[in-house]
Amino acid sequence: MDTSELCPRPLTRADAAALVGVLAVLEGQMASGTVEPEAVERFRSRLAADGLLTGATEGQDVAVALEALHQRVRFAMGE
Repeated sequence: MDTSELCPRPLTRADAAALVGVLAVLEGQMASGTVEPEAVERFRSRLAADGLLTGATEGQDVAVALEALHQRVRFAMGE
């Protein structure tokens, strides 16, 4: 899948806002170190499979990818 390919059907504004909230909470929890390492590895694996890891250092690659995803969802919402 081309990572820049648009979805055939857009999200509702409420769904996009909910995703922004979920990503913000997850980013905060990861920054505070309260996410289990096994969960971070599962996120890393999924983000890699989806082609969303940027090549940042392994300790920060998930955080960088989540922040970028967060910003793309906000952009899609017109923020």
